[in-house]
Amino acid sequence: MMRGQVPSVVAAFITLAALYLVGVLLLLDPVAAREVPSVHLLPLPLAFLIAIAVYIALFVWIEQVVGDPFKAAMAIVLSQTALVNVDFVLSGKRGIATAAASTVILCISWSAVAWVYGRLKPKSDLSQSETR
Repeated sequence: MMRGQVPSVVAAFITLAALYLVGVLLLLDPVAAREVPSVHLLPLPLAFLIAIAVYIALFVWIEQVVGDPFKAAMAIVLSQTALVNVDFVLSGKRGIATAAASTVILCISWSAVAWVYGRLKPKSDLSQSETR
């Protein structure tokens, strides 16, 4: 990190910490306390396939922005690891071994997705991403 970035990083840290704290205390916790656990909205196999379709749509969008399937895949892996695994370990909702296993599965799965997507990506898309 460059010295010039320190004020913006500190400000971003304070902003996120404050908004997450206020959001959880004033919105999320009260809603969660009143919510009754629901039954499955869809049959589990269908819900699984819909979730995978949403994940792939996110991957394709990131890949189009960054122009590289592996960078897109790693953006998802790092985000999932940082936003879920780290948070869950620090808050006691997940053990370190489970978080590590989750991260390994994420790395292998998304690397495979990036490899397959990159192999099958039309060549015209490849030349466009190289000019970015």
